Parts: sequence; structure tokens; C-alpha cells
Amino acid sequence: MQDYDFREVCTNSVLRKQHFDFRLSITSEDKEEAIKNIDLFLNEKPSVNVKYHKYTKQVKELVFVFTGQGSQFAGMGKKFYDNFPVFREVLDRLDKLFIEKRGESLLHLMFNAPEEDLTLTENAQPAIFAFEYGLYKLWLTFGVKVKTLLGHSVGEYTAAAAAGVFSVEEGFNLLIERGKVMGSLDKIGAMATVFLPLEILSEILKKLNVDINIAAENTKNSVVVSGHKKDILSLEKWCKEHGVSIKKLKVSNAFHSYLMQPAMEELRVKWKNKQFKKPKLKLISNQTGLPASDSISTLDYWLDHLMNNVKFHQSIKYLVDKKNEVFFEIGPKPVLSNFINTSFEEVQTIFCSEKNNCLQDISNAIGQFISLGVNLNLNNIYDSEDCDRVLLPNYPFEKKSFWLPSKNSQNQSDIFKINWKTGFPTIESTENRCNENLWVLFGDYKSQISKTINESLNGQKTFFYNTDEWECEENIVTAIRELKNNLQAQGVKIIFMPSETLPLTGQIFFLTTLLKQLNAELERDNSVDLHYLFRKNHPEKIAESQKSVDYALTGIIKSAQYEIENINCYITEISGTHGDEEVSCFLYRISNSNNRAFYERITKKEVSVPQLESITLNKHSFSLPKDVKKVFDFRRIRRNRFVPLRKAFKRKYC
Repeated sequence: MQDYDFREVCTNSVLRKQHFDFRLSITSEDKEEAIKNIDLFLNEKPSVNVKYHKYTKQVKELVFVFTGQGSQFAGMGKKFYDNFPVFREVLDRLDKLFIEKRGESLLHLMFNAPEEDLTLTENAQPAIFAFEYGLYKLWLTFGVKVKTLLGHSVGEYTAAAAAGVFSVEEGFNLLIERGKVMGSLDKIGAMATVFLPLEILSEILKKLNVDINIAAENTKNSVVVSGHKKDILSLEKWCKEHGVSIKKLKVSNAFHSYLMQPAMEELRVKWKNKQFKKPKLKLISNQTGLPASDSISTLDYWLDHLMNNVKFHQSIKYLVDKKNEVFFEIGPKPVLSNFINTSFEEVQTIFCSEKNNCLQDISNAIGQFISLGVNLNLNNIYDSEDCDRVLLPNYPFEKKSFWLPSKNSQNQSDIFKINWKTGFPTIESTENRCNENLWVLFGDYKSQISKTINESLNGQKTFFYNTDEWECEENIVTAIRELKNNLQAQGVKIIFMPSETLPLTGQIFFLTTLLKQLNAELERDNSVDLHYLFRKNHPEKIAESQKSVDYALTGIIKSAQYEIENINCYITEISGTHGDEEVSCFLYRISNSNNRAFYERITKKEVSVPQLESITLNKHSFSLPKDVKKVFDFRRIRRNRFVPLRKAFKRKYC
């Protein structure tokens, strides 16, 4: 690896290596830093540049959460603006609107103005909106797909724009007017965070007899209050006397309180002709903590937004209860991530900052997405066309031996034979009792098995494809694409039966193409069952040639079971001497039984599976049963011990 460019090594490892369940992502600027971070991981020392997670196939719903006012800082967005064209395009577009409305540059306000200018409500709200929407569009180009959105206070405007309640330009104009009206109010209000549960704080406010509103419930033990300055001072005094933590917020007025009433009435006049749409994505409402109803597309909702409290903790609790596990915060500072982690330790939060090194922070977030199993369009992130393909080392094997311990007892042995275990659930009559499923059959129309299965499935939704007619890969591809929508449904059963007339090479081509196309068309989290059904006792004239076909196709099915994630493969062998009974039993087994073995044999109505059975030998004799000699090879090692090579068993049954 010393001769390779470090960037090429990273690109190839991400784009051209298979991603397994245990995932480690490391963000580094050069090889030396990467080695240092690997050492930190191996020594179990935490690092912000190292992300490790075990990926599970369970779908993780990704939620975007948009930060509210108070997260802004001088210079925010400058590094993203300089490095990412998508972010820059959004800010340039909104800057033109800002100049038209206000006569000054939004970019100058965000990048060059002093901190105190950006704290003003009329400046902070449009600036936060522009920053968050630009970052949202940037992550969409990276391939992040989101179905659920949530915003905190002003952040709900960004979430609503992303969900399609109004366009980005309309949302930006709303906040310009909203910020201007709110900023013009008399500065008589104040806000503070009290570190108490909501129920306890509500009782305290009643006893104090102060006119204070609950502005936001951020965590289960953290509540923001809003009201007149004198009332907030009274509460602050009481908290200090009773040892309760309270923190005053640096705001210009009492947002989400009764003091916003004048602003609400003024905006009612200004916004009377505004039109709002229903959200296209799932949008969680600040005011209810539940998915937004049709009221979010009304003017009253956005006017009430000024005065009603923010039910952020209730919103996150609802999402966590619905099995949402990954929250990605979009905003200048990681305010909401801290709230979420305080109340819900079991969920994952991701945040992308720019205060230090925005490129490294972006890379850290990408690494965290990959380690969690969130799908990204990695080709949009890594420039594969400008990167040479390099030969990377394979994943290492653990160079350890795992021999079975020696048997000291005369009754124990290192030698085994195959025993067919019976007693599995079967159908009680030849009558077909399979459940309602979608059946997809691939086989030879003329074979007796195909005819019997077709007759047994009469009346059910069935697709039958004759393997003898399929000599072109395009035909197989077209057929699977036509079935694509049906394959995503539950209860799909695919049965593949070998042909008695098609040559071996043709059948191998058909089966491998079928497996490849099924894997390509299935979505990541969907799977289907593929059952390979063959007949043990063929007619005498085709017996020898058909055995070769059975062995070859069985080997392909066994490989697919381990190598293709979305296809569950099974093998069933029937004798062929009791056709109707065995086929009915087979259909019943795959339709109703939850304890299907990978390899099963059906004789009449009896189901059996292969198992290893230990053989006890006399220590002075090494004669073996005939059935054992047929299956196993042995090699002599020192002290006259025999160790079985179980390859034959694995090759045929595993």
C-alpha cells in the first residue's frame, strides 16, 4: 500500500469492496493519521474520526431535524459555501431575494457581519433558513433519502419547505417578514431554561402567580419558559433560593408567548393571501408532537406557531416509539442532538459542523451513515472516474486451528455417518393444502413434476416459464422485470425444476442468469425463497446424464445460499415413485412450515433431513461400515488415529 496514493486507497475501499455487517469508518487526511486512528480503535480509545457499528438488516428510518433560533454564529456557512456548489447555489438564489426585500446582502450578513448583528431576530431567522435548506439540498445530492422531517421552532419552516408545504422562496419570504415584525416589537420579554420536568414546573408557576408561558419542552428535564422580564426575574430568584438550575437565554424578546400577540395580528394581515400545500413527506408538528394534520396547510397554523409552545420532546418520543433510530441534525450548531441524546440514549444522532474543518466533518458524517447502514450515493461523493483501480489486500483469515478435542472415552468417536432424521410436519392427504401465495415456476412443460405441480396449483396465482424456450439472457431479464412488483410482495415462492431435455450448459446458464437477475431486481430489504426441486429416480434412459445435471445445479444453489443475501435457497429431493403425494407434501412444506431445512428428502409423505451420527469403533479394529466408506475419505495420522474429512458430506448436503 506504500506505493499507492492514499486518496485512491480510500476511494477503492469504499466503492469497490463489499460492505459487511461489522463496519468501521475512519476519517483521515493522510496515511499516517489513518494508522493513528486505527491504533486508537484497536486500543478502544474514543475518537470523533472513528465510527464503528454493527449493521442489521432491520430498516432504520432516518429523520432530519432542523435547528431553531439561537444556533446561529458569525461566519456560518462560509466553508460550505466555498467548498460545495450545491450549497452555494441555494445561498446565491436566496441572497438575491434578500437584497430585493431588505436592500442588503444575506451573504455579507452571514459571513462578514459581527456576532451581534446576527443575533437580531430579523437577521437570524432568514439566515438560519438559508443555511439549513442549503445543507439539506447538499445531503440530498449525496444520496441520503429521508421520509420524516422535524423542525424546532424556526427550523419547522425549513422542514416545511423541504416537505413541500411551500417553496423555498416562499418560506424565505415568510421568515423575512416574520423576523422583521417580531424584531420591531417592544423589547420587554425574556426567556430562560429551567431544568425541571414539565409537570413540576407547571405547579411552581401556578404557586408563583406569574404570567409565564411554556415556550418549549426540549427534554424530559429541561423546559424553556417565556414571558415579561419582571416575571422571568421572579422565577429566576425563586429557582436560586430553592437550588433549581435556571439559565437565561440571549434573545431579544419572549418568543412563543402571549407577548407575540401583536406580531400575530400584523402577520395575519400581511399573509392573508398566502397559500399553503399539504406536505409530501412525513412532517412532525411542533404544536402537537405528532404527524402534521391538514391544519398545517392553513394560515392559522403558521400564525399560532408564533405563540404556541414547541413540543420537541414529545415529537422525538413519538418517533422513537415508532422505531426511528437515526436522527440527522441540520443546523449551525448541534443543539437538538444534545437534547435527543439526553432523553434517549439508545438512538443514534449525526451532526455535520463547519466550525473546525467542514470537509472532515462532512466525511465523519458520511462515515457514520455508512457504518449505520444508511444508503448513500457514494459515486456522487467519491470521484471514481478520476481514480485508478488499485489492488487492495483481501480481508484476513484468522490463522487459528479449531480441531475437535480428542476423545478419551471408548464410546466416543471422530468418525461419523449420515443418518436421515424423520418426523417433520407433513400433509395428511394428497389433497393440496398450500396457503395463498404467488407462485413462480421455472421448469420443463413436458416433465411429470412440472405437470403435477401445475395441476396442484390450479386456481392460484401462478407464473410458469418453460426453461426449454429460454436460450437468450434478454428473455430472462425481461421476465424478472415484469415480475418485479410481484416479487416485492409477501409470500412469493419460486420453484426451479431441472429439465430432462435441455443440455447441462444451458441449464447452468439459465439458473445463474436467473439468480443474478433476481438479486439485481430485489430491493435491499426484500427477500424471496427459491426452492430447487429435483427427482432422485429418473427413467433409466436418462438417469446417468440427469445425475450430472442434478449435482451441478445443486452446487450452484448451495453457493447462492451463502453468496446472495436476498435469496433464501432450499433443496428438495423427491423419489419420483409417488408423484402426486410427494408434490403435495412438497407444496405444503414450503407453504406452511416454518422449520424448513436447507436440504430435505421426501419419500411418499415422509420428510427427512441429513444429520451426522457418531460411529463407535473397537480400538483394535479399523473396519468401517460400507455406507461410511462411500461417503467419507480418511487419512492416517500418527498413533493410528483417523480424522474424517467431511468434505463429501458438506459437498452434498450443506
